[in-house]
Amino acid sequence: VREATGNSQVDWTLCDLSSLDSVRAAAQTLNAEPGGVDVLINNAAVFELGYAETPDGFERHLGVNFLAPFLLTHLLLPGLLAASAPRVVNVSGETARFACVRLGDLSRKRSFGWSSHWGTFAAYGQSKLALILWTRLWAQRFAPAELCINAIHPGMVGTAHLAGGPRWLDRAWRALGGTPQRAAGHIARVALDPRLEGKSGRYYAGGWRFPPPLLARSQKKARSLYAQACELTGLMPA
Repeated sequence: VREATGNSQVDWTLCDLSSLDSVRAAAQTLNAEPGGVDVLINNAAVFELGYAETPDGFERHLGVNFLAPFLLTHLLLPGLLAASAPRVVNVSGETARFACVRLGDLSRKRSFGWSSHWGTFAAYGQSKLALILWTRLWAQRFAPAELCINAIHPGMVGTAHLAGGPRWLDRAWRALGGTPQRAAGHIARVALDPRLEGKSGRYYAGGWRFPPPLLARSQKKARSLYAQACELTGLMPA
């Protein structure tokens, strides 16, 4: 990144999102940095065929794609709220439109029981829908002057992130997807564009604002999911 941008001040902190202990350690390191965190982009995610668990015992998509960024953001929240115009961007996806959140079975073991392919898509889509539910809940909880939080589908990106799924899907995705640079530009706009200051609780697809999925609009579902996520990560509700 330093070479590509010419910015020698780019730094990094190791964080394994499959381990909540690693997330806690990374948050402790970041909170100790002078100036704190002004903008947080929760971008990393996995898509892997078949049922697998994180070291903490969570279904992998649930643990990495949702619970880890959920915990990290909570742990960084005091510093974010102390910033002048903090923003959080949760990278979701259009798969959320075809998903549902199973509050009684967040690990989607029933779905994996039917088919490993079905279970994988159900678990991945649920993790992306969960991000939007949480985004919209916090947008109601925090005034835009305190914290702006939005979700975005950056568009199809022709990378290897679906290599763990069916081969035909991986090949099609790489052929049809856009460049990582273009997707990163969409995310950076939501994170940094001054014209979006004070705009919170939105869902973007590519460079455009879109209505969120229907199942992401239930405040009751969002509150129930939030309570479960706090319990699973050992957090007190913010």
